[in-house]
Amino acid sequence: MAAGASGALLFFWSIRAAGVSAVRDAISRIGWWFVVICLLGGVRYLLRAVAWRMCLDDPRRLSLSAAFTAAVMGDALGNVTPFGVLVSEPSKVTFVRRRVGAGSAISAVTIENLFYIASVVIVFVGGTCALLLSFDVGTPLRRAAYATFGGTVGLALLLMVVLMRRVRVASVFVRALESWPLLRPALGNRRADVAAIENQVFGFMSRHPGRLPSLLALEAAYHATG
Repeated sequence: MAAGASGALLFFWSIRAAGVSAVRDAISRIGWWFVVICLLGGVRYLLRAVAWRMCLDDPRRLSLSAAFTAAVMGDALGNVTPFGVLVSEPSKVTFVRRRVGAGSAISAVTIENLFYIASVVIVFVGGTCALLLSFDVGTPLRRAAYATFGGTVGLALLLMVVLMRRVRVASVFVRALESWPLLRPALGNRRADVAAIENQVFGFMSRHPGRLPSLLALEAAYHATG
């Protein structure tokens, strides 16, 4: 109930920030298609909620309604604050950690985001190639597209190396934090917890190889409904 009230307050605040008259005029121009757009927006959250559940070793531990609610609330918090995914993804963990445990929630969010990033790279690379091959965009924009294209592909390759070689980035980060005397008492034995989460992420595909096509299809459908 508190989450619903908070969501309603955020909704009215966002409308007020955008301007009530501007929102009303935009809806009037769209007409009944506004309902279709809202439904498609809901379907997008539903698709990622399904994908998120599939990234748990036992999806039955998290109901679809709870995953959908957490996905919507987390994304809303990311949209109405300047922090974006720095707030939206951790908040999803907070909303469901009592149901599945913090470690399982973090690993599932991480795995789903990795699949999402892979789908974004595919869509971006395909769109950039189509743009450059189909239109004369001019030299400055073409150079910018090449630079962005190269950076995206490079980042994707780096991420693949990290996953394939199982580079424990989070453990290294925690170890660096533990070197600070002021932070050491607060961290406690967090390195072991982080290592356990990394093991869940790295070993997901070996544990559930049959889920790969479904996860990729869900992420593709997410972009299609967009």
